[in-house]
Amino acid sequence: FYQNGKLDEVFVNKTLQICEKFLSDILEMLNDESLEKSIDVTESYQIIFVLLNESNFFYAIAKMNVDAVLMSPVFERIAKRIKDVVIDYKTSKD
Repeated sequence: FYQNGKLDEVFVNKTLQICEKFLSDILEMLNDESLEKSIDVTESYQIIFVLLNESNFFYAIAKMNVDAVLMSPVFERIAKRIKDVVIDYKTSKD
């Protein structure tokens, strides 16, 4: 999570803890087409989730006024690009 050009480690750790604590709920939400793919974290921020495949998901922190449904395709493209870069990097190291 970048804010003002730097990584906010405290915020990242808090969101990771939320994801770990509610992992089963998140996975259920991601597999249910009728549910919105976001969780409100504070009055100002939400976590938007994107399912990458059956065992991986991507999440992004967004302000509350961001529409999770409209932004999901954007986050999905970003997540897939990041995933491809990681896979390419791992492949090049082997």
